[in-house]
Amino acid sequence: MTDPSVEGMLQIKALIVGVNKYIACENLNYAVADASSVRDTLAQVYDKIQTILLTDNSEARYQPIRNNILSNIKLISENAKPNENIFFYFAGHGKDIDNEPVILPSDYRDELGTQAAIKIEDIKTSFVGSNAKFKLMILDSCHSGAVPGRAELGQMSRSMFKAITEVPEGFAVVSACGMNQVSYEDVTLKHGVFTHFL
Repeated sequence: MTDPSVEGMLQIKALIVGVNKYIACENLNYAVADASSVRDTLAQVYDKIQTILLTDNSEARYQPIRNNILSNIKLISENAKPNENIFFYFAGHGKDIDNEPVILPSDYRDELGTQAAIKIEDIKTSFVGSNAKFKLMILDSCHSGAVPGRAELGQMSRSMFKAITEVPEGFAVVSACGMNQVSYEDVTLKHGVFTHFL
């Protein structure tokens, strides 16, 4: 028999993704460290949390390839209960493809365009359709091109800004940068600057 005091408690389903190694983009240095740090922090703060960590130093089913990310977004969206929150964190490259803001999985290939990427709007749609009480998406990535250092040249695009600011009730998006800003990695911190100070 389930303890009713536990059943009524707010719980978290977390999907945390960190991508250092890309097939066809500039590699990053600290996205995996950022993702691991976020996972560890959540585990210390919350007693009731179920976490899926996808990083490129994991076994095959936990690699941050497109199919794994999408299937786990679907999994947590469909299985979340009304007393649960969804937490999605992504550290890696992002860009715009034909004015469509996307995040880039490790197996992204430019010639396939949005078919190889993951659209921000698709993630939002999946989470909005969930029974979860609240959904939080945190993006530590640049969004106008896969460039060195997560963002040395890539400022946040207008379409990405719109995608993260136009969200329904019960949904929040936090981004490493705002309009015309960039997201950086720091060799001294050995983390993305945003996630280090998050």
